[in-house]
Amino acid sequence: MAAGTGELAALLVLLMVAVSLPAALADRNFIAKTCNNTEHPDKCRALLARDKRSVNATTVLALANIGLDVTADTARSIAGTMHQLSVGKYDGKTEGEALLQCTQVYGNAVEDLDEAREPLNSGEYGDASRLLSSAQDAGDACEGAFSDRGVNSVVSDLDRRMKEQCGVAGDLIDLLGGV
Repeated sequence: MAAGTGELAALLVLLMVAVSLPAALADRNFIAKTCNNTEHPDKCRALLARDKRSVNATTVLALANIGLDVTADTARSIAGTMHQLSVGKYDGKTEGEALLQCTQVYGNAVEDLDEAREPLNSGEYGDASRLLSSAQDAGDACEGAFSDRGVNSVVSDLDRRMKEQCGVAGDLIDLLGGV
């Protein structure tokens, strides 16, 4: 009887794997299919891979929300990094002044990204896209804070990452309403 129970358990495990594997593959296929409709499919997949909820998403709206969340988290992180640099390594220097301005700019970007969630989820995709575009401008505004002071940016990579992620999140929103 014990051998029969073991065989039954093994059969049950195989059945569970057989049922769940196609679902997992379908989720990855959904992400790939959706991202292939964006301007930068590889960047889209990379952005969505940063949040484990992506594999369970079944709608473009869910992926757009995830893209927005990841981008907002990135903006928060960048703002924190810039603030730390401004009061640390670059305190009292011209770069520190630019970094303080960048911190404010990225704080505004976070507000825009958080605010974009409501119109996104209520089907007002144009409004969500405009807020996302405003957040995307943070990178250029930050770079401008350095050039206005006649110094080289010390955060160009962060500004570039913000622009790219906003672009991908915007592409996902655009898929919803043909914005």
